[in-house]
Amino acid sequence: MEKYINPLTDFGFKRIFANPKYPEITKIFLNAFLDLESPIVDLELLTNEGDGENLDSRGVIFDILCRDSNNREFVVELQRARQKYFVDRGLFYVCRRLSSQPKRGTIGEDRYKLTPIYWLGIINFNAFEDERYIRKINLKDENCQETDKNINFIYVELKKFKNRNPKSLIEQIIFFLKNEGDFSFETANLEFNKILNIAQFHNLSSKEIAIYDLDLNRKLAEIDAIETAREIGIEKGIEQGIEIGEERGEKRKQLEIAKNLLDILDVETISLKTGLTISEIKSLKD
Repeated sequence: MEKYINPLTDFGFKRIFANPKYPEITKIFLNAFLDLESPIVDLELLTNEGDGENLDSRGVIFDILCRDSNNREFVVELQRARQKYFVDRGLFYVCRRLSSQPKRGTIGEDRYKLTPIYWLGIINFNAFEDERYIRKINLKDENCQETDKNINFIYVELKKFKNRNPKSLIEQIIFFLKNEGDFSFETANLEFNKILNIAQFHNLSSKEIAIYDLDLNRKLAEIDAIETAREIGIEKGIEQGIEIGEERGEKRKQLEIAKNLLDILDVETISLKTGLTISEIKSLKD
C-alpha cells in the first residue's frame, strides 16, 4: 500500500493543497511558489467555480481559488494531460476574474481600481522551449520595466525538474508532485512535513478511499487512452508512409515509361497512356 496519496489526481491535489480544514497548507504551498514581497498571512478559500460573464457564458472551475487579507486573488490550475492552448487558457481565466472586479454603479477614479491576481499553472508536460521549470510572467515595457502588478503568471513544468535530491521547500513540493506521491527522503523541512502529514494514505476515511480509488482509476484510464492514441497515430503514420512510398514508386515507373516513349509517340498520346500531365512529360525533354 502506498504511503502517500497521489497529488496528481484531482482528489489528491485538492485534499492536500485546497483542504478547507487545513488552510495553512494552502498558504505554505502558495508562498513557496509565488515568493511574494509580502507573503500571504491569512487567506480564504473561495468557491472553485467562477461565474460566466453573461447567461451564455460557461462558468470556469479552478483547482484552487482563494483570496488573502490584502485582497489579492490566487488561482491554481493543475493540468496533467497536454493542452495546446493552456497558456492562453490561463490568460483568459485571469482576464475574466479581472473584468469582474469593477463594481457596477461605482463612480469616480476608484471604479477601475484592480487588485492583483496570481495564476499558478502546474503542468505535467512541456509548454515552453527552454529548460527552465519555473517561469514567472507579468506586464513589462520594452525595457523590461514592470508596468503593472495586477496580472501575474507562474508556470511550473514538472517534466523539466531534474533534481533527485531536493532540499528546499519548493523543490520538495515539485519532486512530490512530479513523482506522484513518492517521497522517501529524510527531510528537516518542517513545512513540507506538514504537507506530508496531510498526504498520508492512512488518514483517509473509507468514503475518501472510495473516492480516491475512482479518481485514480480515471487518471489511469486517461493515461491508457493517450498511449493508445499515440500507438494508433504511429501505426497510421507508418501506413501512410508506406502508401506515400508506393505512390512515389509508381510515379517513377510512369516517368520512366514516358521517357522511353518520347522518341516514338507524341506528348498527348503519352499522357493518355501513362496518366501523366502534359507538363510533366514535357519536363522530361529538358
